[in-house]
Amino acid sequence: MGKKVIVIGAGAAGMSAAVYLRKYGFAVQVLEQGERPGGLCTTWVREGFSFESCLYWVFGTNPASSFYPLWEELGIFRRLEFHHFENFMELEDSAGFSFSLWSDLNRLAEELKQNGPPDGHHIDRLLADARRLGGFQLYIDRPRSLYRLSDFLKAAKAILPYLDLFIKYRFHSMETYCRRLKDQRLKEILLDFMHHIEHYPMILVLLIFAYMDTGNADYPLGGSMALSGALYEEARSAGAHFCFNSPVRRILTKENQVIGVELADGRKLRSDYVVSCCDGYSTLFRMLPGKYLSQRWIRTYRRTPVFLSYMQISFGLDRDLSGEKQFILYKLRQPLKTGAGETTQLRIRHYHFNRGFAPEGMSSLVVTFKEGYDFWARLRREDQRCYQREKIRVKDEVLKLLEHRFPGITNQVLVWDVATPATFCRRTGNRSGSAEGWYTNVKTFGRTFSPTVKGLHNFYMAGHWTDINGGVTFAAKTGRDAAMLVRQAHR
Repeated sequence: MGKKVIVIGAGAAGMSAAVYLRKYGFAVQVLEQGERPGGLCTTWVREGFSFESCLYWVFGTNPASSFYPLWEELGIFRRLEFHHFENFMELEDSAGFSFSLWSDLNRLAEELKQNGPPDGHHIDRLLADARRLGGFQLYIDRPRSLYRLSDFLKAAKAILPYLDLFIKYRFHSMETYCRRLKDQRLKEILLDFMHHIEHYPMILVLLIFAYMDTGNADYPLGGSMALSGALYEEARSAGAHFCFNSPVRRILTKENQVIGVELADGRKLRSDYVVSCCDGYSTLFRMLPGKYLSQRWIRTYRRTPVFLSYMQISFGLDRDLSGEKQFILYKLRQPLKTGAGETTQLRIRHYHFNRGFAPEGMSSLVVTFKEGYDFWARLRREDQRCYQREKIRVKDEVLKLLEHRFPGITNQVLVWDVATPATFCRRTGNRSGSAEGWYTNVKTFGRTFSPTVKGLHNFYMAGHWTDINGGVTFAAKTGRDAAMLVRQAHR
């Protein structure tokens, strides 16, 4: 057996790193603070109902995608089936208005023009640009720090045909783009779809449109649990060893070199390399000795905005929702008072297409909305009874709103569950209960984050905190990249 690597965290990045490290001949031990793999890519299971808590899609499901080989090497296509949404999302309000976000760009163009006739030329131009971007494939063959001249040339060749589009849309957010539209209703429709993420780069909106159109953003049947389980089985079959309920307290160093980790129970595990795939703040500010905390990292974590946290309220229903749209953005007539503030929109999802998510003839329904972390964290810390009462209050208010959309639902609830931002922080350790890592907007888009720490050898980082692009696909890519860096250092 080769040199030993300890991987901290059994999320998508950690399990991807484990698979590749085993391919490269390293002995791998994965330490996970929770009782099962997945990290943020998780599903809550309650009394026979499964509540999806992460995935909307997975990028890289089209064989022409540059990410497809990554998923292929991770065994995903051998283990999972994928579902393509023809109608990805339905926008509704309590007055009966409805708008379909079709995956097919031709159908989407028709829908947009029906709702914004004066802006037909803008719609044609926008979706024509999205069609072009359907052919764009990001060069990801190796980490940027390992680029050779040939890699720079390949990366340039990949982006040059689309450079005009990146220049055209790079500094436009959805909000600034909508200023050019004449029809107020069309403006509101587009802004409602990105209601939960302000100042989102327009170029990324176009890429989402393009990926949905080309089948490059499909959903794995079985959801987060199935995807995490597939990665876990691939890593285990490759020979990686997993230790659950094993939180890491410290990363051990000697003479500016990593020598292992110390667990929360005091045990010390030795290794030749450590790859941290858990929360970046915890890694740099708590697990590592302070002398490796550079001013650059301090500025990064002080100034760079963190991705949103959210609240999830889930219901197991004695009701068949198979005739309903699977994903509804429901605009509220009056704002809903939440613990941390208020929301004007509920994101409602159900999973009739996911076999086993609910007993026969019943349904699993999930409601989410953006929510502040500090309120819930403080309440949970200072007053557990009040924390539980507030969770139930918000759940009851949400159920009243659902009653307007799904009459009779109140009496059909068999199981319910409430997860706050504090829940996600407690279960995953992710800073401020963030759903991903860094916040992507027109100011942060394109930023890079080093997977290494200056002055410390044989240590690497992976996961959402090393890549501004969120989502499980990029997390898996960073795990592979970290494994490549370990292999390069060992040579």
